[in-house]
Amino acid sequence: MASTSGWDIYNSNNGGVPSNDQSLNNSSGFNAYPKGGLGNLGYSDDPDKPGDGSAGGIACFWSTTMSSNDAYCYYLAYHRSDLARGINPEWQGFSVRFIRD
Repeated sequence: MASTSGWDIYNSNNGGVPSNDQSLNNSSGFNAYPKGGLGNLGYSDDPDKPGDGSAGGIACFWSTTMSSNDAYCYYLAYHRSDLARGINPEWQGFSVRFIRD
């Protein structure tokens, strides 16, 4: 799901993560770029370094699923080999993926 570029800043030696060997990314065709999001500490693209503002750490997308005043998001991170789910206040800023009918 991860794009074949853009994950350079947090290059990892761990196999199976987007920043390891980017040429192996994107077998699904989804092409997620690590653009980060806006949280309570400012712009962030790395869940372990909130507010650092560097490009290349995380690709986070809103879900339509809600829980009270919070919404679920799904994300790829430079150091994780899975598609993770988080829950955040809906005022935070993440990407939206548009799908054409």
